[in-house]
Amino acid sequence: MAYQSSSQYIEVVIMIVSMNLIFSFDSILSALAITDVFPVLAVAILVSGLAMLLLADGVTRFLEKNRMYEVMGL
Repeated sequence: MAYQSSSQYIEVVIMIVSMNLIFSFDSILSALAITDVFPVLAVAILVSGLAMLLLADGVTRFLEKNRMYEVMGL
């Protein structure tokens, strides 16, 4: 029973990491379309990644309290 739970946990973590990589790649492509200056691109990627890490819990709490906005996250 514990093996199955551990296996499901690993699958969920892999799915979350995969989705983050896909959306990060999309953000990088968007940034490339806006600028060809590499330092601007690098700073934008780092700032957006940091903002995502810092704001994720707050957004989650907000969506738990306001379910009607959850569709916007999809």
